[in-house]
Amino acid sequence: MYDPVVLVSPVGAGKVAEWLQDAGFYIGERFGETFQDDDTYVDRDFADYSELLLDTQELTPAQWRRGFEETVIGRRSTLVPWSWNDPRNCQILNAITEYFPKALYISIRDKDSTQEDVRARQKLIDDGLPKDIWRLDFDSKNVESEHPTTKAAILEAVDVARKRGHGRRPRIYINVPNLNWVHYSVAAALLRYRLDNRVDVNVELSTHRPYVQNLNRGVKNFMESDYDFWLNMDADNAPKRNPFDLAFLDRDVIGLAVPIWKDRLDEKKKLVRGHCFLSGMKRVTKTGYAPHQVYDQGIQEVDAVGSGCMMVARRVFEGMNAPFMRKFNKEGLVTLGCDYYFSQKAKRNGWRIWCHFDYICRHFKELELESAVFSCYRSFVLDREEADAVGSQEVELVDETADGEDQMALRAQAQGKPV
Repeated sequence: MYDPVVLVSPVGAGKVAEWLQDAGFYIGERFGETFQDDDTYVDRDFADYSELLLDTQELTPAQWRRGFEETVIGRRSTLVPWSWNDPRNCQILNAITEYFPKALYISIRDKDSTQEDVRARQKLIDDGLPKDIWRLDFDSKNVESEHPTTKAAILEAVDVARKRGHGRRPRIYINVPNLNWVHYSVAAALLRYRLDNRVDVNVELSTHRPYVQNLNRGVKNFMESDYDFWLNMDADNAPKRNPFDLAFLDRDVIGLAVPIWKDRLDEKKKLVRGHCFLSGMKRVTKTGYAPHQVYDQGIQEVDAVGSGCMMVARRVFEGMNAPFMRKFNKEGLVTLGCDYYFSQKAKRNGWRIWCHFDYICRHFKELELESAVFSCYRSFVLDREEADAVGSQEVELVDETADGEDQMALRAQAQGKPV
């Protein structure tokens, strides 16, 4: 994970941004008229956010962090060396240096300027950069004239920044709650993930009962460590893509899409079919959630995610007691599962919840073979006309929780017989 090279200048640092881009640094994709019409390397995303930030009279650190994360982390990858150019950086340096204390700060000074606004912004830079920060100062005239010594010094410094990678690798604490059984695909995935040298990993195979104690003990052990992210992965739920990628997005809470079947019989014994992704739910009532239906657009902000495969940043758990608890009504019946209740508490504390629909899990469940064989027979052996005739009623899975009478009703409906 790379900290950025932060360019601070009272008049912009477009020339240095151009050099960084030529050196392989990502400096953004959207440039345009912002602070100076002739500075084509001013990052439009940062400039827009800086305007919003400066126009807001009262902004808490948590609010600033969330907005900055959406602008910075959400629109670029920290897996590659990166930087951005925005003259307003000098006006929000206190926040930037707090967020990136190990970054390289390149200050471009206009020593001979007589303009009051330029001199005022230069003073903001001098006051805003701590003495112990990694800082290099260069004269704007030497930069604009591309003085070979100045250019060489800047490129040498950013090369050191690139090689250092600034700071340690993300540390991920994997919790696999289980009852002394882990699906082979999950075990294979864990072995593969241990070879990922982008991150430091610890794996805990917790076997406590009930399930919520597995989760809460995992969180307790995680918070007593120095790891950055808590990744919960159920024993039957193997991600198809490496979830470690999501650590570099640095979201508060992010879930992987977990497919589940929702087939059931209604009160009239009529089959209600459908499936959804457990992670990525939208709140529809005080305690009710419905699937977020946008499955093909990558990362989406949602109201709740399931705990089947979810990554939580350390900051979310700080100050939160018993994060995973079920919600019961007066009759002792569960009205909200521990994962959705956790999502509610996280949102109340100001954290944001996401689901990445490009990261889908292989969710394994036990299957009664008779229904599976029958489904395959109907799908691949029956004549096409017959298949089309009953296609709208086709049943791939029989509800595992249905009793004997319901199972017979399901099969009869699949065969087109009256129930």
